Amino acid sequence: MIDGSRASAKPLGMPELACVVFLPFACAYLLSFLLRNVNSVVFPELVREFALGPGALGFLTSAYFLAFASFQIPLGLLLDRYGPRRVNAALLVVAAAGTLVFATAASFPTLVVGRALMGLGFAGCLMSSMTAFILWYPRSRMASLSGIMVAVGACGALAATKPVEIALRSLSWRTLFIALAVGVIASAALIMASVPEKRRAANAGGLAQQLRGMRGIYADFEFWRVGLPAACVQASGLAILGLWAGPWLRDVGGLDRPDIAQALLFAAAAFGLGALTFGMLSDRLARRGVAPRTTFAAACILAGLALLGLIVSGPRAATHTLPLFVGCAASGTLGFALVTARYPPEMAGRALTALNVLTMGTAFLYQAGMGAVLGFWPAADGHYAPAGYQAALGMLLAALALAIAVMLRRRKSG
Repeated sequence: MIDGSRASAKPLGMPELACVVFLPFACAYLLSFLLRNVNSVVFPELVREFALGPGALGFLTSAYFLAFASFQIPLGLLLDRYGPRRVNAALLVVAAAGTLVFATAASFPTLVVGRALMGLGFAGCLMSSMTAFILWYPRSRMASLSGIMVAVGACGALAATKPVEIALRSLSWRTLFIALAVGVIASAALIMASVPEKRRAANAGGLAQQLRGMRGIYADFEFWRVGLPAACVQASGLAILGLWAGPWLRDVGGLDRPDIAQALLFAAAAFGLGALTFGMLSDRLARRGVAPRTTFAAACILAGLALLGLIVSGPRAATHTLPLFVGCAASGTLGFALVTARYPPEMAGRALTALNVLTMGTAFLYQAGMGAVLGFWPAADGHYAPAGYQAALGMLLAALALAIAVMLRRRKSG
């Protein structure tokens, strides 16, 4: 094991990098995705115990994304100044505390606080991983590595489906969350013990210099060309898989809880497979002369078509269209490789988090907004109206279509 408190003195080979860099961050990211998506199975207990309507349920679950997005800009500054190892380990302690608050909550406001602390604590998992990849791996591997890491996250989403449903047969939801909090603390300890530090050729500069760099990213129109469609694609998948896929399968697909968990398991697997496929495909096509931006644009269009399929789904097609859409939505992670390729390594943290604040902010709006839209239709025996789902998903599709149209029109004219 490498002493993480000191900089690595010799180059590391790929197998060693996998053990001391990739694996520790992957364990934390898997847990973050599990806790991000667990409400899609646990929601009946929360609705029953706290008497939640669709709006309250949507806001509760999306509080994760709100806190997550709010911390992205400070996160970028911290990553570029202190490095991914220390930043992510410290934040995971916050996530564990939030999980415990959620597990012991006696009221809706306390639930929201716990959920928000989870979002804050897990805000650094993927961005820390990608910053570490930039420090330790060749830039040409970024799309593939990003896809592999998101596939690891999908394993966490898988764990949040049928395994959670099985666990809840013998455990209370509160006991489950306490056990997960222990796992989060263990992942923080693994990162601190295993991940080496790496001295960079250039430091991040003072705070004023860092902030000027962040402003420069947001002033760059090329950032927005990639950022807007990437955020819309990813946020749609996160908002649906993280909460509304469960109620949608119940109310539109007509499934009961065990079958919902099974369908969510397939959807989560599709998310991981999609991330792997699009990431590796982008790198492979780039070696054959196809620009990564072209692959990204095609993937965004494909995600839009899959979302349209979700909107028009009936009960018989629901279990097929959901995995198709979620798998296509994973293609939004290609935006991270495009963004980081545009800026120097010492700005990697800020570039990544600049895009992630858009993604998670949009995910908050989508997840909370879908609950608000569903509230306009009367619920029958706790079930939400299929027409409400169509309206909510239609709004997501309209936003994605607009982002794609702007990206393509700009590409054609310049």
